[in-house]
Amino acid sequence: MPRKPRLDTRNGLHHVIAKGNNSCAIFREQADFSKFMHLLSDARTKDPHLLLAFCLMPNHIHLLTETKDVPLSRIMHRLLLRYTIFFNRKYNRSGHLFENRFKSKPCKDENYLLQLLVYIHDNPRRAGLVTSKDTYLHSSERAYQRRLATKSPVDNLRALQLIGPSPKTAWKSYHHYLSYTREESDLTSGCDENISEADTLFFPYEEVYKEAIPVAALPGTGTEFDFLKNVPLGQICEWVSEIMEVEKEAILGNGKDEGASRARSAFLYIAKEAGWRSVDLKNEFGFYAGTIAYHEGRFGKVFPDKKREQIKRKLRALSGR
Repeated sequence: MPRKPRLDTRNGLHHVIAKGNNSCAIFREQADFSKFMHLLSDARTKDPHLLLAFCLMPNHIHLLTETKDVPLSRIMHRLLLRYTIFFNRKYNRSGHLFENRFKSKPCKDENYLLQLLVYIHDNPRRAGLVTSKDTYLHSSERAYQRRLATKSPVDNLRALQLIGPSPKTAWKSYHHYLSYTREESDLTSGCDENISEADTLFFPYEEVYKEAIPVAALPGTGTEFDFLKNVPLGQICEWVSEIMEVEKEAILGNGKDEGASRARSAFLYIAKEAGWRSVDLKNEFGFYAGTIAYHEGRFGKVFPDKKREQIKRKLRALSGR
């Protein structure tokens, strides 16, 4: 059965994953990483696009790109072909180096972009290649340790521009979310050294991605909790507190208790679905954008469909809508 053609992926943000054929190593030594970095930089000139983040793992790569007029398929075909030719000549091999076609998913909005940046940079830690205190050498994480443009091929200032109203605010949100994610991961999953690289290939929360269709073609649709539109944030919090049987103060605090954390995820997700912005939650309750992004993504993971429906029914009953 022939493969479906790719959608025309111009003008958008894309999380790209390319894996070694049969999970083979695509980087065997430092010189291989350096060569791929050179090709990444050169690709931005040959096929104009922006590279917002990258992580080169031993047997796969993650890229976060912003395309304009050049389709993503052309960019990636040239990049992967050039590296395959180099690798095969160097190691006297033939055939495909990368598995099938690269995978890509478009990024939804600024909150999900924040999650995706952290996920890409946290890949080596999740795979046990580095500790939480170390910086992986073959990723763009170092470009985000400062709010300044770097000599690397990473357009970090463009990513910060998309995340927040100013580079300073966006930079703080990124680092707050990075540290928050690692703290929560350490508390809930124990030792990450047991996670294999295969477990890190895809972003864990499917809510990060919208359907792969042009934005202009997206119909105007409601959200899961749009019946709460215009309900004050404080009232939504009180209802979630009642449903989850967790004190409102615990939801609005920063405690690590699992019950409070789950209720916090429910409140922040529902508030955003009801139409409230991250800046509204920040102004009223002091939530950082990183915290909001974390709990938005976590909601789908900790609340299965049946539980979500129960919460929705109870909220409808409480709101009379």
